[in-house]
Amino acid sequence: MKLLKTLSFALPAALLAHMAFAQESKNVVVYNSMTGTEMVRLMQEAGYRATLSKDSDGEPTIASADSGLDFNVYFYVCDKVTKDNCKTIMFVRGIDLKNGTTLSTINDWNGDSLHGSAWLDDENDPYYGLALSFSGGITKEHLIEQISLFTRNMRRFEKAVNP
Repeated sequence: MKLLKTLSFALPAALLAHMAFAQESKNVVVYNSMTGTEMVRLMQEAGYRATLSKDSDGEPTIASADSGLDFNVYFYVCDKVTKDNCKTIMFVRGIDLKNGTTLSTINDWNGDSLHGSAWLDDENDPYYGLALSFSGGITKEHLIEQISLFTRNMRRFEKAVNP
């Protein structure tokens, strides 16, 4: 009988909690693609500087910065007609070093870093990037967290390749 009393209180409480969660989830914004304008607005709302332009193919690019370090957002797999509604974006930080850096330094970074990857350009200048696919959807909160993750790792990368 005691179990029945407990269940009679627990079951309605669980249903109410589930209903409250369902109510909250109605306000979740999910992106299945991203336009340059949407990304600028989202970044600015999150406190980042964001300046929209177009690349040579007419697709959006964004110039931004965090903690005095510049970075760019590049858009890929975009609608062929509008050159917008892109399915993938990539955050990129490139560092122009007088003498470049070594492949060993980049390999060490990649071996120790879980998110994103690093590479060298033809002058041995280091780059760090983090790509995001919108396939299946990304919530606004998750996207903002990914920007934050990129900028935290970007600062770590700066110290690793330019001590």
